[in-house]
Amino acid sequence: MFASAALSVLLVALPAPPALGDGGTVDPPVARGGESDATIQPRTVLLIAGKDDSHPPGTHEYAATVRALADYLKDSNVGERLAIETAVGWPEDPTALSRADCVFLYSAGGDHDEKDHPLLVGDRWKQLETAAARGCGVVLLHWSTFLPDRLDASAMKVVGGRFDYEGGDGPRGWESRIDFAEPTVAVTASHPVTEGVEPHALHDEFYHHLAFPKSKAGWTPLLTAPLPEDDGTTSEQTVAWALERAVNSGGPTHRAVGFTGGHFERNLSEADEDGERDDGDGPNADHRRFLLNAIVWAAGLEVPAGGVRTFDELWTPVSRADAMLPYETEREPDWFDDRVRRMDPGPFYFSSLTLPDGEKILKGVAITVPGARPAEHLLVDTLTGVARCGWGGRFLEHSDRRFGLIELPKVGGQCVWRLPKSARWTVEDKDGTREPAAVRYEALTADGPFVTLHFTIAEEPVRFVADVAGYRFETGPDGANLSPPADGPMLRVLDEPLPDLPTDPAGRWDGPLVTAGQLGEPVPETGGAFVVDTVELPFENPHEALLYLSGLGFTPDGTAYVAAAHGDVWQVKGLGGDLSEIEWRRFATGFYQPLGLTVRVSPEGEAEIFALGRDRITRLVDVNDDGEADVYESFNADLDILGQPHAYAMGLETDEAGNFYFLKSGSGQTKQGGCLVQVTADGTEMNVVATGFRHPNGIGFCPDGCSVAGLLTAADNEGNWVPATPLHLIDPGVAVSDATAAEYYAGFVPTAHRAAAIAFDPPALWMPRAVCTSAGGQCWVPCGRQGESWGELAGAMLHLSFGRCTANLVLTESLHVSGAPRAQGAAMPLPGVRFLAGVCRGRFFPDSADLWVCGLDGWQTAAVQDGCLQRLRRTEAPLRLPTAVRAHRDGLELRFATELTDQAADPSAWRVEAWTYLRSADYGSDELRPSDPETEGHDLWPVTEVSLSPDRRGAFLSIPRLEPVMQYSVTADLAAAPDEHADAAPVPVRLFGTIHHAGDRWLGWGAE
Repeated sequence: MFASAALSVLLVALPAPPALGDGGTVDPPVARGGESDATIQPRTVLLIAGKDDSHPPGTHEYAATVRALADYLKDSNVGERLAIETAVGWPEDPTALSRADCVFLYSAGGDHDEKDHPLLVGDRWKQLETAAARGCGVVLLHWSTFLPDRLDASAMKVVGGRFDYEGGDGPRGWESRIDFAEPTVAVTASHPVTEGVEPHALHDEFYHHLAFPKSKAGWTPLLTAPLPEDDGTTSEQTVAWALERAVNSGGPTHRAVGFTGGHFERNLSEADEDGERDDGDGPNADHRRFLLNAIVWAAGLEVPAGGVRTFDELWTPVSRADAMLPYETEREPDWFDDRVRRMDPGPFYFSSLTLPDGEKILKGVAITVPGARPAEHLLVDTLTGVARCGWGGRFLEHSDRRFGLIELPKVGGQCVWRLPKSARWTVEDKDGTREPAAVRYEALTADGPFVTLHFTIAEEPVRFVADVAGYRFETGPDGANLSPPADGPMLRVLDEPLPDLPTDPAGRWDGPLVTAGQLGEPVPETGGAFVVDTVELPFENPHEALLYLSGLGFTPDGTAYVAAAHGDVWQVKGLGGDLSEIEWRRFATGFYQPLGLTVRVSPEGEAEIFALGRDRITRLVDVNDDGEADVYESFNADLDILGQPHAYAMGLETDEAGNFYFLKSGSGQTKQGGCLVQVTADGTEMNVVATGFRHPNGIGFCPDGCSVAGLLTAADNEGNWVPATPLHLIDPGVAVSDATAAEYYAGFVPTAHRAAAIAFDPPALWMPRAVCTSAGGQCWVPCGRQGESWGELAGAMLHLSFGRCTANLVLTESLHVSGAPRAQGAAMPLPGVRFLAGVCRGRFFPDSADLWVCGLDGWQTAAVQDGCLQRLRRTEAPLRLPTAVRAHRDGLELRFATELTDQAADPSAWRVEAWTYLRSADYGSDELRPSDPETEGHDLWPVTEVSLSPDRRGAFLSIPRLEPVMQYSVTADLAAAPDEHADAAPVPVRLFGTIHHAGDRWLGWGAE
């Protein structure tokens, strides 16, 4: 039911939620550089933008530059150590300077009129001197380095340099000079501010021949550029510098940086259309890193190894030397796609949205109201219940970077009306005093093209109606004491309580769309044991909707609901038979990048459909069974978000009590960033189960009777502090309300949510790039009658790889050893099984052993089309796969689903290798020799003897060197004993495992 009684009048019968040892352990080596700041209190950075001047657009964009720097810093690898404050013009708060650890200024200079320079008005320079005397850093950019002669002595102590516009003999009286140029900027000093900065071409307006201190103690030139002299020659000129000095003996240290470039905004932010960033016409990573390093260093923090890295840099895969396929070398230009701009999103769109001045509405819904005046589109902030602005023209403007999935949409035109950020609802109390009113967003309902938002405001039901009459707020007579913000949509107080929802709301989409499926051929590499069937997706559709499929669930009757990452949920029928006719209906639209979907069945057998967006879990209700959702109930909206790129909510699973689980990437500045999250069955509470994840796209819940029953699985993705793909096993019973109290820590430093950023809970299994370059979710082969066709693999785990577009068998061995995970194991790609897109969600069809998977294209995946919906089906051919792996201190015990030939008893038929990884701030890790972790490569573990079991379905590999290790591989090309299906079918072995604990010595077949 809805969380509030405010909507109880709308729905008559929504379904209710259901009732409720010897081997030791092995951790990766750790690169510990750059962690000395972990216990330092956050530093306050004050970024000041000057008021607009007469420069043309794209130049001297003071406010836009400050906004961009603030966003970069907040989302960077030092963001958790910074408190960012911004001001356009001098800060109105008189205490702002007194609490700042660094002041950054980008503004006009003082050469035309000293009042144009924010520091030359009143006593502000004196305020800056006072701040510097207590150790506050200073960074001046471009024109703000224009300081008068009278401040020369002080400027040399506070800034370390200035543009001299009064000491020359020329007509303007300038001693310093200005030139537009596109030189290669050279790095002239090894200094924290130049960490990770390489020589780079930069088209800019440079100031040179500057005034610098006579005493160079503590002063360092950082960047130089070849710039013109009067005689037509060029000379290397300092264009950036650093100053570090003790204010007085034993006192604080003052740091300052000046840089005279910065004329063009495009050098700092916004990629150009072809994705190029370093060609002089688009953002320059070295320029950006220099400015970010300067601010961080001036604030008194240590600059990380490699420099300050932006959120995009932290989350962008690197092209590795061991790349196996072309997609592994793709870069940013390969991921541009403008089709999202042509997609019809429907009459509303939930998202974090950017206003024309750069302000973010973190949880908003944009609504289009055809023909409404003065604005056809408007934006409602669901956190405050305030309609913030209205505009005409285009509905939304989407970026085409990363397939339209990485940057926030913007309102599509200039606002014709807008309310300030401070606008709020108020309520009049009994004394006639107006107070801010508590606001809770409840649901969206749709009736044809018209939309209604439902709120509870000061415990009264209020709705925002957008229909043929325009848009307005409405409430019943008990809400007469409420007032919306002035100058926004009016509140209409009705004589009667708010009316019920129509029992037969109109649909929005024509349908259904009909496609068909293609039955596959037996996969020869599996000995014909599997078939992959493929459903044709309606890529060509009237809405130009994109089908990057990201979530999947089945109702008991076999109806599928499939989420698409650009905002849709589709209803799909016809998946249970020969796939000759598949019906697609556009069931729901307007979601905030839904990357998870599940169907929960109540004890009464009622199916409930839930979709996970970046802002909330939504329950979808089709009131009149016409194949379209009419009610979008905000089931839980407790996610704390910042509107960051790459901060997704992923996967949606339920346990047997009806609780929900999903994974959240993003900054540790948010409560759930980098966490495995639980939402209680009734939707009232959100808790954290585990922290320290980087970008964990893969989740599963193991049901009773299966391999790791009752545990959650979470697969993170390789990257910074995550050297390879880990698969974690986590107990959902340890959920806590505060992330800092979560017991399980997966090891990603920026989202640690706690001070101890190194000690972490190792995963049950690491998977190398050969198995998984980017993880999807996990699912389990059904047990009992439903899974009979899988034989000994009934109850086994399957791991989906988004990067490789494969399914992998995961064999686990339970551990009961202090300090070790609950299990260890090995993964093996199902031979020859390939899907058409990056599979990340899988569900078994009701009462069937058929696995359905859905997937999508993205950055660095082997996907060959936008999305896929495919079925992995067992045939009557026998399985010829490993079924179990167990580590002993003297070797590995393997079990198979088939009898092996004598070939398997030959030690030379087997190859076992081992390697380790380095956990560091770098993206991923090389594969390193355990015997020499400084050297790239593998150790060979010789197999000295092989013992086959009496039933010839087992092989024990004697390995004298076996020891705990992050990664090992077992490779063999065996053959199955002849049977009625084949004379000698191949049994390929490609196992990749982790050993945390090597058990007792092997005692032989049949020994306990």
